[in-house]
Amino acid sequence: MILRAIFTCVLSLAVCVGATQGAIVGLEAESGTITDGSPSGATFNTIVDTGDPGPLGDKYIINSQNSTTGPNANDPMASYSVNIPSAGTYYLYVKVWVPSTGSASHDSIYYPSEFGASPTFSKANNLQNGETDTYVWANISSGGFVGYDGNIEYAISAPGAYTVGAGLQTFSILGREDPRIDAIAFSTDNWGENDTDKIAVLDAAVVPEPASFGLLGLGGLLLIARRRRR
Repeated sequence: MILRAIFTCVLSLAVCVGATQGAIVGLEAESGTITDGSPSGATFNTIVDTGDPGPLGDKYIINSQNSTTGPNANDPMASYSVNIPSAGTYYLYVKVWVPSTGSASHDSIYYPSEFGASPTFSKANNLQNGETDTYVWANISSGGFVGYDGNIEYAISAPGAYTVGAGLQTFSILGREDPRIDAIAFSTDNWGENDTDKIAVLDAAVVPEPASFGLLGLGGLLLIARRRRR
C-alpha cells in the first residue's frame, strides 16, 4: 500500500507539473550550426563562462563583428533543428546578456519571419530594456521580457506567434550587434513582465534541473518494483 501511494504521488506530481503550462522546447544557443558571414568573416564565437550568474550550461555565443548594416550575407547565422512537440502557435524567447556600459550598441539581433531554411529577417533592438549585466529572457514574439518591465524595439513589428507543425523544424537567427546569446526557447504560452516564476520554467526547458531527473528516476524505480511484486 505504501509503495502504491508513493507511486501514485509521483505520477500525480508529474501530471500537475505538465498541466501548468503549454508545450515548450528549449535549446542552448551554442548547439546550433554556425554559418559565417561572407565576405565579412563574421561568426558566432562560443564562450565558456562559469561566473555567477552565468549562462545555462556555462556557455553562450556572441557575434564577432558588431554591425548594423544588415540583414545581409555579412551577418553570421546560427541555425537550429527544433523538435516541435505538437503543431500550434509558438512564442519565441531568447535569453540574452547586455553590458551596462554602452548597452545601446550591444543589444540587438535579427529574428526570422518564419521557420524554414530561407526566412526573411528583421531587427529586434533595445534588448537592454530588460536588465543589463545579467541574463534575461526576452519574449521576441510579443516585445517584452519575462519577469522584467521593458519594451523591445522592432524595425517593422513584433513577429507574433509562429505557426508551425510538429516534428523537426529549422529555425535561424542572425547576428547584428553583439549581446551574449545564451539560449532559445519556444512555448505556446505568452509570458511577460508579471511571469517571474516562468524564468525557471524556460531555464529548465533548456537545461533540466537535477530534481526533474530525480523525479523521473524515482518514478521508473517504483514502476519496476511494482511489476516485480506482481
